[in-house]
Amino acid sequence: MSEARGTTAMQFPRPGPVLRGVLWAVAGLALFSALAHWVPGGDRLFAALMFQPDAILHGQVWRLFTAGLLSPPGSGAVPHLFFTLIGLYFLSPDLERRWGGVRFGVFLASCLVGGYVLALGVDFLPIPAALLHPVALCGMGAAITGTAVAWSRENANLEVRLFFVVPVKGSQLLWLTVGWCVLAVIFQDAPMEGVVAPFGGIVAGLLFGGSPSPLRAAYL
Repeated sequence: MSEARGTTAMQFPRPGPVLRGVLWAVAGLALFSALAHWVPGGDRLFAALMFQPDAILHGQVWRLFTAGLLSPPGSGAVPHLFFTLIGLYFLSPDLERRWGGVRFGVFLASCLVGGYVLALGVDFLPIPAALLHPVALCGMGAAITGTAVAWSRENANLEVRLFFVVPVKGSQLLWLTVGWCVLAVIFQDAPMEGVVAPFGGIVAGLLFGGSPSPLRAAYL
């Protein structure tokens, strides 16, 4: 997408090296998950990368990051992968161009880890965890949500075509993103990431986005 006269025109943006690496990693791991049952030990390896609360509490903390790179196997895998790649592709290039690859990579990792830490934390609340997420989680929902929030903070007055049709400003996109996440909780519309993890992405987007961002302002 390119910017012209306050509007984001629908063109194919050029992803930077970090985003390209993430997109290839997500696509490659999705293919691996589809073929895992044909590979000896493949199912066990895939399971070792997913978010599972008991395993994380026993020290397998890498799952807080690796779970975000996975797509669920079986039914629904192709739509999930498609919307994951699209969700990352259209807004992320602008952030990587503005911030540079290192900051953008740290941001994506913070979205994933923060989202899954938040999902882990709500398991200690006196409510049934099944209302908020499945037992095993995976997916980039927190990173996609965080990207939308951060982009909105950086481009408050710029328009983007929501669903490729509806023009909304960045400031409006922020509230639409937050509202969508709230509705997912209310209606218990839990994807493979659960309904809690995207809020970790919202927090990361608010902290990293803006000129200067709250994190950068605190550092300076």
